[in-house]
Amino acid sequence: STRDHLERGNADLWDSGKIRSNQNTQVAYAGRPLASGDRCYWKVRVWDARGERSPWSENAFWSMGLLSPEDWKAEWIGQPETLIHAATGVPGKTASDQKDSAKDAPSPWFRRRMTLPSEPVRATAYVASMGYHELFLNGRKVGQEVLGPAVSDFSKRAFYKTYDLTGQLHRGKNCLGLWLGRGWYCRPYPGVVHPGPIARMRLEVELPGGQKRVLVTDGSWKTRSSGMTTLGSGFGFPFSYGGGERYDARMNDDTWCRTDGDDTGWSPVVLVEPARHRLVAQMVQGNRRVQAIRPVAIEEVAPGVYRFDMGTNFTGWFELHFRGTAGKTVEMEYTEKKEPGDELKMYHQVDQCIPAHGDETVFCNRFNYHSFRYVKVTGLARPPKLQDAQGWLIHTDYPEVGTFACSHDQLTQIYKTIAWTYRCLSLGGYVVDCPHRERLGYGGDGQVSMETGLYAFDVGALDTQWLAAWQDAQNPATGELPNIAPNMHAAGGGPTWGGISILMPWQLYLHYGDHRILRQCYPMMRAYLRSLESHTKEDLLRPYGPKLYGFLGDWVAPGRDTNAQNWSQESWRTFFNNCFYAYLLRRTARIAEILEKPDGARSYAARSLEVGRATHKAYFREATGTYVNGEQPYLAFALLTGLVPEAHRQQVEKNLVRQIVEVHRGHLQTGMHGTYFLIRCLDRLNRNDLVYSIAHQKTYPGWGYMLEQGATTIWERWDGKNSHIHSTLLSLGSWFPEMVGGIRPDDDAPGFRHTLLRPHFVGDLTWARAKHETLHGTIGCDWHRRHGELEIEVTIPANTTATLALPDLEETRLCEGKNKQPLDHGEGITRVHHAGDDLLIEIGSGHYRFFCRYPEDGSRAGSLNPSP
Repeated sequence: STRDHLERGNADLWDSGKIRSNQNTQVAYAGRPLASGDRCYWKVRVWDARGERSPWSENAFWSMGLLSPEDWKAEWIGQPETLIHAATGVPGKTASDQKDSAKDAPSPWFRRRMTLPSEPVRATAYVASMGYHELFLNGRKVGQEVLGPAVSDFSKRAFYKTYDLTGQLHRGKNCLGLWLGRGWYCRPYPGVVHPGPIARMRLEVELPGGQKRVLVTDGSWKTRSSGMTTLGSGFGFPFSYGGGERYDARMNDDTWCRTDGDDTGWSPVVLVEPARHRLVAQMVQGNRRVQAIRPVAIEEVAPGVYRFDMGTNFTGWFELHFRGTAGKTVEMEYTEKKEPGDELKMYHQVDQCIPAHGDETVFCNRFNYHSFRYVKVTGLARPPKLQDAQGWLIHTDYPEVGTFACSHDQLTQIYKTIAWTYRCLSLGGYVVDCPHRERLGYGGDGQVSMETGLYAFDVGALDTQWLAAWQDAQNPATGELPNIAPNMHAAGGGPTWGGISILMPWQLYLHYGDHRILRQCYPMMRAYLRSLESHTKEDLLRPYGPKLYGFLGDWVAPGRDTNAQNWSQESWRTFFNNCFYAYLLRRTARIAEILEKPDGARSYAARSLEVGRATHKAYFREATGTYVNGEQPYLAFALLTGLVPEAHRQQVEKNLVRQIVEVHRGHLQTGMHGTYFLIRCLDRLNRNDLVYSIAHQKTYPGWGYMLEQGATTIWERWDGKNSHIHSTLLSLGSWFPEMVGGIRPDDDAPGFRHTLLRPHFVGDLTWARAKHETLHGTIGCDWHRRHGELEIEVTIPANTTATLALPDLEETRLCEGKNKQPLDHGEGITRVHHAGDDLLIEIGSGHYRFFCRYPEDGSRAGSLNPSP
């Protein structure tokens, strides 16, 4: 319970003792019950295979949050409506403009002084807000988080953050400040009852001798407008547009949250009764400024109009140091691309800054963000220089855990571009579709990008929090799910969107080994499947939902208009969604088996077979060996879901290969979900050589084509129309570490307690290098082939095992170690055996180097050899 107890070895809360187990992770606390605000100090040590004990780890601690609503004893405070409406007007605007600006929202300041008799030994602040907040103490911002807390449906859930102020409060006078921004707290969104953002705060101070002081938000706080205003009407469907911010430097006051600040002109706050909701701790890292982006060029595009080129698309903030004219607005317009005719597509992303004087002014975003490469600036008093501007990439503060590189420079660059794009989409506690136009957490986009995210970054907390938003969004009566979460309004999709409720918990289980995520989400899965079942007739899922965008299939396939009324025939969409329905049922059957629910496992497996048989019967064209229109996504999905009877599999496989190789000359013909399932189908068929052919194409459609056109992030559509920063086509990202690098989790020993290593030596690649930092440690798989010899270097973390699968190889052709010993002499190799065409090598933790010779004349067609 204290650091002193821990250092003396007095584990007064819990001592696990020595546990003989290979369970490195997901060990639940099993000590004394904990209360709100408790601090828990801990350390750990381990024993190795020889029984040798490690030193103790460094001391660490966590603190408990406020576990009950009664713990808060704080009011929600807001700015009076008269101040809000007064702050939205801008001098010099027309009456029409004033009407539009009524949709704007000021970012108010709140402050409260407190006096302490001595310096605290401990001080903890809990701050909740609907909208964004920043906490200030004695003139300085507390912490590095920006654009926090995470967004949510305010009729269901709001988040609070905890701040350790120990060592920052001092004896005597102190001043606490809150700076709020609107964020998603805007009408007519659910749960919004006040025209401006609201917040509540509780500060607990422990003084020497055990005396305690508590300060909470109440009617004694004061408020005024800050000079920062959020522009635009907020987020709306179908095109919300990001809006921007206006900063009036004439209203700035550097003393606003200092003890010497004059608040005699400030107004009393109003107390607000929010919509009924759950107030919970934010259980995901906050957003951070993670990288500075420097401009690479400036161009004067018209007299006095300058355009900064930041060199890459990114999501975040723009900072400009400039000289302007006092009272004259400087305007910044943002875009990710140049349209034909050199017009910029803005998505209504505009910032404004009004200087207080003619000296240098600094503008930087605070409570909104943009996605852009180009910034057009007007109203400057002098031409800008490159060093006057910089951007900030902002995303959830997760670490990078995966890397990939290979001998094909373009493929390496595709991987890096996909990973960079994911960074641009993952802020606010969920993953957006596009960060400028809609900023919505679409389930369909999230499904195809989640494995890319899990291999590249530690996004377990991010995905878990997003799943909570899906649970909030589920209709408790029908089990239906919307197509976005947090659910703020209607949006398009269908079962391949709501299916994230099943597939994301599964992927989190695979990557982190946490059974609890499956158990927590199983009721949501069952309810969602019941809702789908209500739309079936004669074992087939029938179209449901809005006619426009309500029952989509393979979205944004090349050459298809994104207008839902003409991009795809109903029969194609119905076939696709029935394949997906069978896929979800089969996945849920496996989840039920893991959760030891045999009745559920049997019923879902049986229902998957029934839906599959009905789908095959209704849509198979026996004369041609195809389904519906015979295109790639439909053949691939049918094969992957197992609904093709054995008698027809070879013919369907042959047709799929012909579609790729002959009809489309090595290119894909798939959209968002079709691409994801095509890659996995080809892997299942041991045809990663075809994925390689698709991936390295430089002509339309493909990722290489995007790079050839100068893309720095992945587009929404293969043709480059619409958004240039989007999540629809990111699914290739996981193929690099998972299938070329070969690093895969095992659902029988999830969380990489056992790793399946099956690298594919595809195309003309001469080497590939993949690493993934798991909860157990680093898994690495590097391979090189040169002069007729293949070398594979493998790293397996302590207390875990792995199976290395090598295709079409005899054991006698393989050796291990720097001395190239036969396998039966290798330390850590527990078994060597065959399964089908694969040689399987069972290994324990450690570092291995395998070598094998293979014929260079292509006499054996296994994937050890370059494809023709």
